[in-house]
Amino acid sequence: MQLATLGLTPPQAGTLRAIAQAPGGSVRSIARLLGSDPTNTKRCVDELEGIGLVVGTGKGGGRSRSLWPSQSGELVIKRITELAFEQQARLVGTLSNAELLAFMESIAKLERLVGVEVWPGYGESGIRSISDQIGFISSETDWT
Repeated sequence: MQLATLGLTPPQAGTLRAIAQAPGGSVRSIARLLGSDPTNTKRCVDELEGIGLVVGTGKGGGRSRSLWPSQSGELVIKRITELAFEQQARLVGTLSNAELLAFMESIAKLERLVGVEVWPGYGESGIRSISDQIGFISSETDWT
């Protein structure tokens, strides 16, 4: 994905998307959503605030602040999502239907083995796992 064109690192992009999914959340709740530790999440939040993509309201010092994407942050989130779908469509587009089905089944099996119920950062999106996400992309792509 071309996150570098947006001036973001993958952890920053993930943190920004998580804040958008759970607006008003604290650093600790965002860290839980991401499956990350609060210290690293706070570092990303501070960086995102520094470049104007996140706004923290409430008490200072991190954990008790409510985090929200700024207007600029909302625009960047939209572009991150577009880039992710473009990249996944390119990757999935290299597979035949049979290969795609086998790949999705393998990913779903791995998710069951490691106990993935909801992919971190996607909670209420309806995309519950990597295999669901790939299935969504493949159903949205015209393969003809």
